[in-house]
Amino acid sequence: MTDETLGERLKAAREQRRLDQVELAFRSGVSQATISALEKRRSVRSKYTGQLAKALGVSYEWLASGVSESSTRPHLVEPSPEVDNLNFEWLMQKATPRTQTELRRIINAAVEGRLTESDVVAIAAIVDRITEREPSKS
Repeated sequence: MTDETLGERLKAAREQRRLDQVELAFRSGVSQATISALEKRRSVRSKYTGQLAKALGVSYEWLASGVSESSTRPHLVEPSPEVDNLNFEWLMQKATPRTQTELRRIINAAVEGRLTESDVVAIAAIVDRITEREPSKS
């Protein structure tokens, strides 16, 4: 099946990764309202294409034009030692409710063998945000 518009490709990639629009908004920094509008329109371009492609783990070229069909599938990765050694209980205690939802989704993806490179990037961003808020023990 060929997705003809940016909106159709965006929705297909989002659904393939089992993300709702709110989760994609959180990952990409693009508002949920904008994502919804892009998915509904027959738009061929957006200034947010790069941010959305990165958050979805697809190539800019595919999301923008439909070229590079292999990038429509998420690139699954094995959990790295860094991910295996993360203290998810500590992260969950320090995280906001919204971040807790994202962490649960990522943990489920890892357990089910669906962890993508963009999930690993999301974990790193979450860890960075939480550790920046923590007072240093100097």
